[in-house]
Amino acid sequence: MNVLLDDDSRQKPLELDRITQDFLMGLAYCVRDAGRESDFWKHHLLSYLAQDFIESCFSLLRLAIEGMFNAYRREMRFLIELIIKLCYVEQQMPGSTIDEKIEQHKKIFGSSTISEKSSLDLYMLSEKSGNQIREDLGRQYGISSNYAHLSTRQIRERIARSNNDVVAEQDNIDERVAVVNDIRYCYAMILAVIFHSVPNHVTGNWVVGRNGASNEWYFGRSRFIAEIDAYFDYKAERQSSLDEIQRTRGSRGEF
Repeated sequence: MNVLLDDDSRQKPLELDRITQDFLMGLAYCVRDAGRESDFWKHHLLSYLAQDFIESCFSLLRLAIEGMFNAYRREMRFLIELIIKLCYVEQQMPGSTIDEKIEQHKKIFGSSTISEKSSLDLYMLSEKSGNQIREDLGRQYGISSNYAHLSTRQIRERIARSNNDVVAEQDNIDERVAVVNDIRYCYAMILAVIFHSVPNHVTGNWVVGRNGASNEWYFGRSRFIAEIDAYFDYKAERQSSLDEIQRTRGSRGEF
Protein backbone atom coordinates (compact mmCIF):
# COMPACT_ATOMS: atom_id res chain seq x y z
CA MET A 1 0.00 0.00 0.00
CA ASN A 2 1.23 3.47 -0.84
CA VAL A 3 -1.08 5.29 1.56
CA LEU A 4 -1.12 4.87 5.34
CA LEU A 5 -4.58 4.54 6.88
CA ASP A 6 -5.67 5.64 10.32
CA ASP A 7 -7.54 3.33 12.67
CA ASP A 8 -10.90 5.02 12.89
CA SER A 9 -14.05 3.27 11.75
CA ARG A 10 -13.97 4.79 8.30
CA GLN A 11 -10.27 4.10 7.61
CA LYS A 12 -9.85 7.66 6.35
CA PRO A 13 -6.57 8.00 4.42
CA LEU A 14 -4.22 10.17 6.44
CA GLU A 15 -2.61 11.64 3.34
CA LEU A 16 -5.80 12.88 1.72
CA ASP A 17 -6.04 16.04 3.80
CA ARG A 18 -2.40 16.86 3.02
CA ILE A 19 -2.86 16.15 -0.67
CA THR A 20 -5.87 18.45 -0.84
CA GLN A 21 -4.25 21.16 1.25
CA ASP A 22 -1.07 21.27 -0.79
CA PHE A 23 -2.92 21.20 -4.10
CA LEU A 24 -4.94 24.22 -3.01
CA MET A 25 -1.80 25.95 -1.70
CA GLY A 26 -0.19 25.66 -5.13
CA LEU A 27 -3.35 26.87 -6.84
CA ALA A 28 -3.77 29.79 -4.43
CA TYR A 29 -0.17 30.88 -4.92
CA CYS A 30 -0.60 30.95 -8.71
CA VAL A 31 -3.66 33.17 -8.38
CA ARG A 32 -2.09 35.43 -5.76
CA ASP A 33 1.25 35.85 -7.49
CA ALA A 34 -0.18 36.26 -10.98
CA GLY A 35 -2.78 38.59 -9.49
CA ARG A 36 -0.10 41.14 -8.66
CA GLU A 37 -0.55 42.21 -12.26
CA SER A 38 -3.84 44.08 -12.48
CA ASP A 39 -4.56 42.69 -15.95
CA PHE A 40 -4.75 39.18 -14.52
CA TRP A 41 -8.22 39.83 -13.12
CA LYS A 42 -9.52 41.01 -16.49
CA HIS A 43 -7.67 38.59 -18.74
CA HIS A 44 -7.03 35.24 -17.08
CA LEU A 45 -9.75 32.63 -16.70
CA LEU A 46 -8.10 31.28 -13.56
CA SER A 47 -8.95 34.49 -11.73
CA TYR A 48 -12.57 33.28 -11.65
CA LEU A 49 -12.36 29.53 -12.25
CA ALA A 50 -10.01 28.98 -9.30
CA GLN A 51 -13.19 28.90 -7.22
CA ASP A 52 -14.39 25.87 -9.19
CA PHE A 53 -11.13 24.08 -8.40
CA ILE A 54 -11.60 24.85 -4.72
CA GLU A 55 -15.20 23.64 -4.62
CA SER A 56 -14.37 20.43 -6.50
CA CYS A 57 -11.37 19.69 -4.27
CA PHE A 58 -13.44 19.91 -1.11
CA SER A 59 -16.15 17.81 -2.76
CA LEU A 60 -13.59 15.17 -3.76
CA LEU A 61 -12.19 15.09 -0.24
CA ARG A 62 -15.59 14.43 1.30
CA LEU A 63 -16.69 11.96 -1.37
CA ALA A 64 -13.51 9.92 -1.02
CA ILE A 65 -13.75 9.86 2.78
CA GLU A 66 -17.38 8.74 2.63
CA GLY A 67 -16.66 6.08 0.01
CA MET A 68 -18.90 7.66 -2.63
CA PHE A 69 -16.62 6.60 -5.45
CA ASN A 70 -18.93 7.06 -8.43
CA ALA A 71 -19.64 10.66 -7.46
CA TYR A 72 -15.90 11.18 -6.92
CA ARG A 73 -15.21 10.08 -10.49
CA ARG A 74 -17.79 12.51 -11.86
CA GLU A 75 -16.15 15.36 -9.95
CA MET A 76 -12.68 14.42 -11.19
CA ARG A 77 -13.98 14.38 -14.75
CA PHE A 78 -15.02 18.00 -14.37
CA LEU A 79 -11.60 19.04 -13.04
CA ILE A 80 -9.80 17.36 -15.94
CA GLU A 81 -12.04 19.05 -18.49
CA LEU A 82 -11.66 22.37 -16.70
CA ILE A 83 -7.87 22.47 -16.64
CA ILE A 84 -7.42 21.26 -20.21
CA LYS A 85 -9.76 23.89 -21.65
CA LEU A 86 -8.51 26.64 -19.36
CA CYS A 87 -4.87 26.06 -20.28
CA TYR A 88 -5.61 25.68 -23.98
CA VAL A 89 -7.57 28.93 -24.20
CA GLU A 90 -4.99 30.84 -22.15
CA GLN A 91 -2.17 29.63 -24.38
CA GLN A 92 -4.11 30.45 -27.54
CA MET A 93 -5.21 33.95 -26.47
CA PRO A 94 -2.82 35.13 -23.74
CA GLY A 95 -3.48 38.85 -24.14
CA SER A 96 -7.21 38.79 -24.65
CA THR A 97 -9.89 39.66 -22.14
CA ILE A 98 -11.97 36.97 -20.48
CA ASP A 99 -15.02 38.02 -22.48
CA GLU A 100 -13.07 37.72 -25.73
CA LYS A 101 -11.86 34.25 -24.78
CA ILE A 102 -15.35 33.07 -23.90
CA GLU A 103 -16.80 34.43 -27.13
CA GLN A 104 -14.01 33.04 -29.32
CA HIS A 105 -14.08 29.58 -27.76
CA LYS A 106 -17.76 29.15 -26.90
CA LYS A 107 -17.86 25.87 -28.88
CA ILE A 108 -14.99 24.47 -26.82
CA PHE A 109 -16.62 25.44 -23.53
CA GLY A 110 -19.91 23.96 -24.68
CA SER A 111 -18.43 20.65 -25.80
CA SER A 112 -17.84 17.58 -23.67
CA THR A 113 -14.73 16.54 -25.63
CA ILE A 114 -11.17 17.31 -24.51
CA SER A 115 -9.36 17.07 -27.85
CA GLU A 116 -7.57 20.32 -26.95
CA LYS A 117 -5.21 18.30 -24.72
CA SER A 118 -3.13 17.34 -27.75
CA SER A 119 -2.39 21.03 -28.40
CA LEU A 120 -1.24 21.95 -24.89
CA ASP A 121 2.29 23.36 -24.82
CA LEU A 122 3.89 21.66 -21.80
CA TYR A 123 7.32 23.16 -22.45
CA MET A 124 8.68 22.74 -18.91
CA LEU A 125 8.35 18.97 -19.22
CA SER A 126 10.21 16.48 -21.34
CA GLU A 127 8.44 15.30 -24.47
CA LYS A 128 7.89 11.91 -22.83
CA SER A 129 6.32 13.37 -19.70
CA GLY A 130 4.21 15.84 -21.66
CA ASN A 131 2.84 13.04 -23.80
CA GLN A 132 2.18 10.94 -20.74
CA ILE A 133 0.17 13.69 -19.11
CA ARG A 134 -1.89 14.18 -22.25
CA GLU A 135 -2.48 10.44 -22.54
CA ASP A 136 -3.27 9.89 -18.86
CA LEU A 137 -5.59 12.88 -18.62
CA GLY A 138 -7.46 11.49 -21.60
CA ARG A 139 -7.56 8.02 -20.06
CA GLN A 140 -8.81 9.32 -16.71
CA TYR A 141 -11.42 11.42 -18.47
CA GLY A 142 -12.59 8.42 -20.47
CA ILE A 143 -12.89 6.24 -17.37
CA SER A 144 -14.76 8.88 -15.40
CA SER A 145 -17.09 9.51 -18.34
CA ASN A 146 -18.58 6.09 -17.62
CA TYR A 147 -19.98 7.65 -14.45
CA ALA A 148 -21.09 11.02 -15.81
CA HIS A 149 -24.23 9.45 -17.26
CA LEU A 150 -25.98 6.17 -16.56
CA SER A 151 -23.96 3.34 -18.10
CA THR A 152 -23.93 -0.46 -18.04
CA ARG A 153 -20.50 -0.35 -16.37
CA GLN A 154 -21.83 1.82 -13.56
CA ILE A 155 -24.86 -0.42 -13.08
CA ARG A 156 -22.81 -3.63 -12.99
CA GLU A 157 -20.35 -2.19 -10.49
CA ARG A 158 -23.23 -1.11 -8.25
CA ILE A 159 -24.73 -4.61 -8.43
CA ALA A 160 -21.36 -6.17 -7.63
CA ARG A 161 -20.93 -3.93 -4.59
CA SER A 162 -24.41 -4.80 -3.35
CA ASN A 163 -23.83 -8.53 -3.83
CA ASN A 164 -20.60 -8.24 -1.86
CA ASP A 165 -22.32 -6.29 0.91
CA VAL A 166 -20.15 -3.26 0.18
CA VAL A 167 -21.93 0.06 0.64
CA ALA A 168 -20.76 3.64 0.94
CA GLU A 169 -20.69 3.57 4.75
CA GLN A 170 -18.64 0.39 5.04
CA ASP A 171 -14.91 0.03 4.80
CA ASN A 172 -13.35 -1.05 1.54
CA ILE A 173 -9.70 -0.35 2.21
CA ASP A 174 -8.24 -1.47 -1.11
CA GLU A 175 -10.57 0.74 -3.10
CA ARG A 176 -10.00 3.68 -0.78
CA VAL A 177 -6.24 3.36 -1.17
CA ALA A 178 -6.62 3.18 -4.96
CA VAL A 179 -8.82 6.28 -4.95
CA VAL A 180 -6.34 8.31 -2.89
CA ASN A 181 -3.47 7.28 -5.17
CA ASP A 182 -5.64 8.22 -8.14
CA ILE A 183 -6.43 11.63 -6.67
CA ARG A 184 -2.82 12.52 -5.97
CA TYR A 185 -1.71 11.47 -9.46
CA CYS A 186 -4.52 13.42 -11.12
CA TYR A 187 -3.79 16.46 -8.96
CA ALA A 188 -0.11 16.30 -9.93
CA MET A 189 -1.06 16.31 -13.62
CA ILE A 190 -3.55 19.14 -13.11
CA LEU A 191 -0.96 21.21 -11.25
CA ALA A 192 1.55 20.64 -14.04
CA VAL A 193 -0.96 21.99 -16.55
CA ILE A 194 -1.93 24.91 -14.29
CA PHE A 195 1.75 25.88 -14.15
CA HIS A 196 1.74 26.05 -17.95
CA SER A 197 -1.29 28.34 -17.99
CA VAL A 198 0.22 31.12 -15.86
CA PRO A 199 3.29 33.30 -16.50
CA ASN A 200 6.57 31.43 -16.24
CA HIS A 201 7.85 33.49 -13.31
CA VAL A 202 4.83 32.54 -11.20
CA THR A 203 5.68 28.86 -11.43
CA GLY A 204 9.35 29.58 -10.74
CA ASN A 205 8.53 31.64 -7.68
CA TRP A 206 6.49 28.74 -6.26
CA VAL A 207 8.78 25.77 -6.91
CA VAL A 208 12.00 27.61 -5.99
CA GLY A 209 12.41 28.78 -2.38
CA ARG A 210 14.22 31.95 -1.37
CA ASN A 211 17.49 30.10 -0.81
CA GLY A 212 17.15 28.24 -4.09
CA ALA A 213 16.01 24.95 -2.57
CA SER A 214 12.97 23.13 -3.89
CA ASN A 215 9.68 23.97 -2.27
CA GLU A 216 8.86 21.52 0.53
CA TRP A 217 5.36 20.39 -0.39
CA TYR A 218 3.58 17.13 -1.05
CA PHE A 219 3.75 17.37 -4.82
CA GLY A 220 7.50 17.69 -4.79
CA ARG A 221 7.26 13.90 -4.74
CA SER A 222 5.63 13.87 -8.18
CA ARG A 223 7.94 13.17 -11.12
CA PHE A 224 6.07 15.74 -13.22
CA ILE A 225 6.50 18.49 -10.65
CA ALA A 226 10.13 17.44 -10.15
CA GLU A 227 10.74 18.00 -13.87
CA ILE A 228 9.17 21.43 -13.67
CA ASP A 229 11.33 22.17 -10.64
CA ALA A 230 14.42 21.12 -12.63
CA TYR A 231 13.44 23.55 -15.40
CA PHE A 232 14.40 26.37 -13.03
CA ASP A 233 17.87 25.07 -12.17
CA TYR A 234 19.27 27.99 -14.16
CA LYS A 235 18.25 30.43 -11.40
CA ALA A 236 21.20 32.21 -9.78
CA GLU A 237 20.08 31.42 -6.24
CA ARG A 238 20.42 27.72 -6.99
CA GLN A 239 23.94 27.62 -8.33
CA SER A 240 25.85 27.36 -5.04
CA SER A 241 23.86 24.31 -3.92
CA LEU A 242 22.68 22.88 -7.22
CA ASP A 243 24.25 19.44 -6.75
CA GLU A 244 22.50 18.97 -3.42
CA ILE A 245 19.19 20.24 -4.82
CA GLN A 246 19.38 17.77 -7.70
CA ARG A 247 20.33 14.89 -5.39
CA THR A 248 17.42 15.61 -3.05
CA ARG A 249 14.99 16.01 -5.92
CA GLY A 250 16.08 12.74 -7.47
CA SER A 251 15.40 10.82 -4.27
CA ARG A 252 11.84 12.06 -3.85
CA GLY A 253 10.06 10.66 -6.91
CA GLU A 254 7.12 8.54 -5.82
CA PHE A 255 4.33 9.03 -8.35
